[in-house]
Amino acid sequence: DIRRSTAGSSFQRSTGSSNVQRSTGSSNVQRSTGSSNVQRSTGSSNVQRSTGSSNVQRSTGSSNIQRSSGSSNVQRSTGSSNIQRSSGSSNVQRSSGISNIQRSSGSSNIQRSSGSSNFQRSSGSSNIQRPSGGSSIQRSSGGSSIQRSSGGSSAQRSGNSGGGKSSGGQHSGRR
Repeated sequence: DIRRSTAGSSFQRSTGSSNVQRSTGSSNVQRSTGSSNVQRSTGSSNVQRSTGSSNVQRSTGSSNIQRSSGSSNVQRSTGSSNIQRSSGSSNVQRSSGISNIQRSSGSSNIQRSSGSSNFQRSSGSSNIQRPSGGSSIQRSSGGSSIQRSSGGSSAQRSGNSGGGKSSGGQHSGRR
């Protein structure tokens, strides 16, 4: 399925082996279920939900919410407020904005965030978290964790085996 929408308010639902959704408007809602899903949204408020073996979500707007569950998930969000939730064997989350919230659970998680306020939670066998901004909170639980933070205030918590590096005015080390 290939769907394109340009309007003030867009709502898209797609179910199949390969889904492509593109939406541009003030309010966009995209829901996709299949083996391969691609969602692209541009607007002031975007909601993306995807379930499948391979998911790619890209969102640009003032408020973005992305939820993905599958074996391989890629989420990219740019806006003033971003929320990303991903569960799968391999997750990549990239967010840039004033306020970023990233939650990931899987065997391999990569989280990159840049903004004035960043919050990252990751649970899995291998976790990499890199935030840059005025305030960063990192929580990681898993076999191997790498946390790097640059900003005015950083708090890092790591599970079984972890390493934390922080550069900023305030730093609370790994626990």
